[in-house]
Formats: sequence, structure tokens, C-alpha cells
Amino acid sequence: MRAAHSMYVPLVTLRLRWYARTSGHLLLRHWQWILLACIIVPGIPVVSLFLDGAMLMQASVSPGPDPLQHMLIMTGLEGAAVLWILPQRQAMSGGPFSTWATTLPITHRTQTCVEATLLAAANSPFLLITALAVAGLPDTQHNPYPLCSVLVMLALAAVAQNAVLNRQTRALPGILPGNAALAMGLATPVSPIRWLLLTLAIASAAATLFLSRHVRNPEQRSPNRRKSPFFSAGTALLASRAPALLIQCKTLAEHPGPALLRIIATLALATGAARLISIFSFDSRSPLVLVLAMTANCLLLAGLYRLLYAPRHAMRDYLSALPLPRYYWPMRDILFMLMLNTLPLAILSTPLIIQGHLSLITLAALIAAWQILLALLRWPVIHGGRRSLLCGALLSLVWSGAALAAVSP
Repeated sequence: MRAAHSMYVPLVTLRLRWYARTSGHLLLRHWQWILLACIIVPGIPVVSLFLDGAMLMQASVSPGPDPLQHMLIMTGLEGAAVLWILPQRQAMSGGPFSTWATTLPITHRTQTCVEATLLAAANSPFLLITALAVAGLPDTQHNPYPLCSVLVMLALAAVAQNAVLNRQTRALPGILPGNAALAMGLATPVSPIRWLLLTLAIASAAATLFLSRHVRNPEQRSPNRRKSPFFSAGTALLASRAPALLIQCKTLAEHPGPALLRIIATLALATGAARLISIFSFDSRSPLVLVLAMTANCLLLAGLYRLLYAPRHAMRDYLSALPLPRYYWPMRDILFMLMLNTLPLAILSTPLIIQGHLSLITLAALIAAWQILLALLRWPVIHGGRRSLLCGALLSLVWSGAALAAVSP
């Protein structure tokens, strides 16, 4: 026991040090998420995120909603936990030190304790939200079932995060039976059946954890496995007609977490902004919502420039020997980003065209300026260095001021 403890302390210290340094760099690279959350969530910045999250967690275990609503809220909270941990996968890995640490005589128990400590450190915002939610639960001494439900839901979210970190996505569907049992227990009147359903939820979490540890990794599939004919035909078509597009798609596929998060966030932001503009009936508040949505959309998508550029930068000596024009890849990256921006563009512009709030000339000019801003943001993202955040924010601020002056009535 003493030897295991002596290995745990230095190992967890080094892993936490690596996590703090890597997550700090990650925070500087993805500061747009904090800005976007502060813009979208009403109330005091940052504080309202924790308070609203605690209220949502309390609603997930309150006796009012039906089982389906309980399950939807729980699944949404667990999905948010998974999305929170996805960009931190590299910080949680431990870096090159973890590869060397596998050669040390470290017991499985010690390794599990280290991973649990790191997961708790990475989930410190969620733990604070959980503490606020538990503090607001009424009469936990006489009715401890909501408190136990919150803890079980937190355990299910941690198990889902562990499956994602270990790239064992096949084990994720095992979370759903636990959510269903927990939701049925919350909707059931006070009886021993509630505690039986809670026990089933705990068993589902344990089974999912076991599967995430022992199910074969999907990335270790046999190389001879046949691919879908549709996938092969599409890949062959892109390879012959648009090889640059195929390379860009594969580059983003190598980083599914950050890429999907940014794309989904831009779609959600455009949908929410279009809904607000429809509610406001394009009054004096609508131009501000429209311009802020466009600016935040560009800041979110601009981060993909770095993902596209990093692999080519590592092999720049080889690429310089190819007979390609000087600005071949920068122009292809810009066109690829403009193509990705077409769907948020359609979501925002369609209600404006249907309702006729803006003239077609003004809307076309605004869309063109929006695309130009997205293209210009490549320079600060790639060449700005430590000042990339400041340069991108200043460029977006200048653009948003000019756009707001142009569309304001």
C-alpha cells in the first residue's frame, strides 16, 4: 500500500502539471467558446453559466417532468460533459511521459486512481455546478433520492467521458439504459421500486465502464476489412476530381472533436440568431443580433484554419518541392472555409429573404463582407503567433462596427 502511494503522488503530480500546461494552451487557442457562451447565456458573464447549469441539473431530478423529459435532460447534460472532455483528450493523455510510464511497475489500481484524479480535475466546472445543484435541492435528509440521482447521473457522465477518452465509442449506448432507469425512478411514486431502478442505473454505469475497458478499440480493426462501396466510390471521385478537398476532409477527420464542436456551434448559433430575429420582427435589436452572430460565426470557424495548416507545416519541405503555385493551399483553405460557411449563411439569410426585412442588394453586400471577413481571419490565425487572438478580435471588432452601421435602420 505504501509503495503504491509513493508511485501515485509523483505520477499524478507530473500528469497534472502536463494537464495544466496543455489545457492552458488549449484555452488560449479556443477562447472563442468562452466569449460565445458569455454572449449567448443571459445574465452575469461566467456566473450565469454555473447558475443556469445548476438549475438545469436540479430540473433533471425534480418530480415534475415525465420520464421522457427527465431522460432528455439527462442525456443533454451527459452530452455536454462529453463535448467538454473531447478537446481535452491530448491534455488528459499525459503526453510522451505516459508512453515511458507504461514501462514502470505501476499497478492497475494506481493507474486507475491517477486517471480518476485527472478526470476530476478536468471536470472541476461540472463538479462546481453539481455542488450548486445539490445545495439547492430541498430536504435531502428526509428524501435523499434526488441527491442519489444526481450522483448517479454524474457517474454516468464520467463513464461516458472515460469511454470517449479511451476511444471506445461502442460502449456509449450502454449509458441510455441507465438514463432510462433513472428517469423512470424519478417519475415513480415513493416506493422500493425507485431504489431498484436506481440500482439498475448504477449497474448500467458499471457495465458501460467494463465495456469501455475491455471492448476492442474500433481504431484497431483489421486492415483487410471491406469498406462501404458508397464510401469507396465517393473517395475515388474526390481523389480524381478534387484531391485538395479530399485531403482537407481527411485532415479534419483526424481531429473530429474540435472540428465537430466548431461546426455544430456555428449551426446552433446561426439557428438561434435566426430565431431571435424572427421573434424581434427585425426591430432595432435585430441588426445587432445579426452582426454579432456573423462575427461569432467567423471567429469559431477561423479556428479550423489552424487544423488545416498544421499537418502541411510539418511537411513543408516536401510540399515546397511539388510543382504547385505559391498560394495553392492558402487559396484552397479559404475556399474550403467559405464552403463550410454556406450552411450557416443559408440559415441566417433565408428568413431575411422570405420576410423581406433587408433589400437583396444590402443582404448580398453583407454576405459578401461576411465571407471576406472569414477569409481575412486566416492571416491572424496562421501568422499572428501569440497575438493571433488580439489581431483576430480587433479585425472582427472593426468589421462588426462597419457592418452594424451599414444595416442599421
